[in-house]
Amino acid sequence: MSWLQILLASIHYIAFGLGLWAIFERGRCFKRLKKSPSESESLQKALFYDNLWAIAAILIIGTGLVKAFGHIEKPSEFYLKNGLFHAKLTLVFVIGP
Repeated sequence: MSWLQILLASIHYIAFGLGLWAIFERGRCFKRLKKSPSESESLQKALFYDNLWAIAAILIIGTGLVKAFGHIEKPSEFYLKNGLFHAKLTLVFVIGP
């Protein structure tokens, strides 16, 4: 396994954890805002976690596409013929927007 494969896989999986954490923290901020809507600090934190979630999504999608179509690990044909890969991409595009 090359250093590039390790780096891409590490960024990909760390971004999953970062994104999940950001989603939960964003939800907690919105719960606090629901209790007291005038609290601007919770709104700022919610926006921060929302941006963090967006960065994580960009990293997940970007590194995933590089891994799939960059000929770094497996050939692109492996992914294009894999039904699970198509299901995963469909979910990303349905949930993403």
